[in-house]
Amino acid sequence: MKSVLRSVSIALAMLLLLGACAVNKAPDWARDQISDPNFYSAVVSVSRKIPSYRDYAREQALRQISSQINVTVRAELETRERENAGYIFTDLAGRIQSSSETILQNVELVRFSENSSQYYAWYRISKLDYRRQRESRKQQAMNLALGALGRYDDTTTDLANGITGLLQSIEQLESFADLDLRAEYRGGIVNLYTVALSRLRELPGRLQTEWEVPQIRIVAMMNANAGIKGLIQYRVGDMLYPAQNLPVTMRFSRGRGRLSGSTTTNTDGSIDLVIQKVSDLDPMQEITLSIDKGRLAQAVNSSTLRQTINQLAFSEARLRMEVSKPSIYLDLAINEKEDFESYLQLKGRLLELDLEVTRDILAADYRMLVSITSRAGTYIDALRNYTTNADIQTSLVDIKTGSTVSAETYPNVKGAGTTQSTADLRAKQAALRILTSELLYRSLQTTLFTP
Repeated sequence: MKSVLRSVSIALAMLLLLGACAVNKAPDWARDQISDPNFYSAVVSVSRKIPSYRDYAREQALRQISSQINVTVRAELETRERENAGYIFTDLAGRIQSSSETILQNVELVRFSENSSQYYAWYRISKLDYRRQRESRKQQAMNLALGALGRYDDTTTDLANGITGLLQSIEQLESFADLDLRAEYRGGIVNLYTVALSRLRELPGRLQTEWEVPQIRIVAMMNANAGIKGLIQYRVGDMLYPAQNLPVTMRFSRGRGRLSGSTTTNTDGSIDLVIQKVSDLDPMQEITLSIDKGRLAQAVNSSTLRQTINQLAFSEARLRMEVSKPSIYLDLAINEKEDFESYLQLKGRLLELDLEVTRDILAADYRMLVSITSRAGTYIDALRNYTTNADIQTSLVDIKTGSTVSAETYPNVKGAGTTQSTADLRAKQAALRILTSELLYRSLQTTLFTP
């Protein structure tokens, strides 16, 4: 009897297990490999424990369908690559796939089923509808590109707008590089995408960049504020036209300093540069003028097109600068008298600071007036010492303008000795030490040693 009951229990357990399996069994259509040449299809299965599992299932289906489309796109791109003179389109697959995402939002939910643990869904999109929508969008992009290409080829007044239109047309056509982009243009059948790319790659050869003079002389470390013009023109046939509104960059390609000026060419193609200050003492330095590829690239969203722009080899104009050190005329008076030995000591310090020192005031950039004025102090009877107080004054005068650009004072420098003359000498020596160790540099710092 017990064995019979055990057998019945086992049989019931197996029936319950089989029933549970049947309840959780995937539907037949989800187990079969769905293949319809007229559709991109995806069957997905996700756990019902996932939050918003239906939305998640749809996202998974879109990824699968997108991958199927990507295989087709890559095959088409390889064909176009051979057809279009070696232009490499394989990097565009991601761009094309991304541009098709809005079309994929029309994907159709064919069937779905769910049990206690799983959700099954079958999504598809018609290949014909997908193709029709892309063809419609492609035609719009081609129409825009035809207009932009014509304006670029014909412009003689506003190259910047022509370039902007050209870049926009390339970016739009990128999304359809796997499709046939041939169109009639000025008496011939051309691939609009490759023609637009060719125009962009030929652009550097059409531009001519130059400075109004090839070389200038300038004094380092001074607020020079020297103005100079650059010029950018572009060639159409045998004629040169001003390249207005183009973004440019100006930089020290050798040396360093501060520059200012316009960053976009004027209506006559010129560019205004102000060399505010040259901070380097290298005797030969350069400033380079070129098209600002970074700003051109900022105008587009396509990483592929930005890479193409950054690879363009625009010509550069180099302004050579013959740089000299600032020249100082040192005017030293100690108690209103010249002191040649002290002059040589201060001159040596100025030379250590990489400055020129001249005895010709007409050849100088600055006049540095230094005065040390001594006066007798008190006699210290207990020490049997005389004392002297010395006052230091410095001023730096711009020779060209006559203005005082800096002034420093240092009063009451002490000196002591057993005689008044010894005290005077020691006060003078202490004042010279202060001048060479700190005061001379401080007098020059804000004018010459600030970058």
